[in-house]
Amino acid sequence: MKQEENIMRALGGMEYVYWLMDLSSRTNFIVIAELSGQFPFNIIQTALDIVQKSNPFLKVEINQDKNNMPVFRYTDRKINVRIIEQFKNIAPELEREHLKRFNPGDGPLMRIVVLKKNNEDTLFFTFHHSICDATSAIQIVNKVLEAAGALIEKKTIEFKKIELSNPVEDYIPAEFLKIKGFVGFMKTSIRLKMSGKVFHIPLDRVIKPYERQDRFITRELNEKITEMLIDRAKKENTTVYGALSSAQILAQAYEQESNHELSMNQISLLSLRKRLPIIVDDNVPGPFISFVESIHRISPKISLWDLARDIRSSLQKDLDANIHFSYFSWMTRLIKKMHFFLTPDEFGSKKMLVLGEKSRPSGSAISNIGKINIPEEYGSISLKSLHFVMSLSGSAFFGSTVTGFRGRTFWNFSYSHPSVSFERAKRVSDRAIEIISKGIM
Repeated sequence: MKQEENIMRALGGMEYVYWLMDLSSRTNFIVIAELSGQFPFNIIQTALDIVQKSNPFLKVEINQDKNNMPVFRYTDRKINVRIIEQFKNIAPELEREHLKRFNPGDGPLMRIVVLKKNNEDTLFFTFHHSICDATSAIQIVNKVLEAAGALIEKKTIEFKKIELSNPVEDYIPAEFLKIKGFVGFMKTSIRLKMSGKVFHIPLDRVIKPYERQDRFITRELNEKITEMLIDRAKKENTTVYGALSSAQILAQAYEQESNHELSMNQISLLSLRKRLPIIVDDNVPGPFISFVESIHRISPKISLWDLARDIRSSLQKDLDANIHFSYFSWMTRLIKKMHFFLTPDEFGSKKMLVLGEKSRPSGSAISNIGKINIPEEYGSISLKSLHFVMSLSGSAFFGSTVTGFRGRTFWNFSYSHPSVSFERAKRVSDRAIEIISKGIM
């Protein structure tokens, strides 16, 4: 088959930006599934083949066309599976796996690492961000486990074929892709640019964004603390997301050397799936995400719950103004249109990351996908925990992901190393947990 005949479609704006960022930094993310029990290698590989057959984005690679612009092309290669026997510690294996950048022209853009220890498996499902978001990735993980569970019990299973989705911006209301959206984009850009001095976690080393690497500190709130947090957030007229965002900001604010009032930027990563005019099912692949940013004044006396309410209020204000439709979609489409300046190569990628860091204040980022509603048992195998880690080193210094599963809250912190040292990141993440624990009492 000729390459020209093999093209599935061009990348949309959001897919394009994730692809461009990944040429010099990393945008891949990892879903972590910890199992009670083990799947034989041939079962995992067969399960992947079944799921891959039903999902077009698991059969793509990204190549550049005759105009040097990236396009999705079909590949018949299988998803790569790597086995690590008797590992000692998840953390270094997680960071090593994340550090491996995808070669976008050598798909598929998903891979798996199986860590085996005693009678338990830990699976890393690594995804290139151009093909999916955490919500759709978790549905892929669910199907792989479902297929593997059926195969162990010698049952036949197949999944309904998913159609190739359009670029994300095709789903956004048309008026926000025109002048109305551009006005919203410019207002937000100017507001952030004029926000004055904004504090972020102190840096232990200043280097270019494309020289930084993502490191992770995984944390967990048990069932009791999770239940107490949910109840207290309701009583305080805010949300769990607001409380966790507040604790994360306050934990970083404590790192300042003086005891003065300061401003900090909250970056709220959002799923667009249920906010679009046509609801996009969680099984549909693609990066259906956006973000909004809000500046908050942090005084030495501000409480966890006062800040949590302020974060919730600011987020709702931006949602009401449809910033989640205009800001990121216009930003990504402008970057794609400026390919003559931000060239579609490693040089253009580095330039984009440097300019991005200069154009807006660094912030404290959180991606919260909420409670995961998938099975806990797959045949004879039990899913003990499911959570994920994200990349942020190309655009931020500190952030976290939040997932709920089996009554627990998994709160995984990402930090940009060596700009932020392990010692500082651990101190801040421990302090955030402590702030939550004390705040719910």
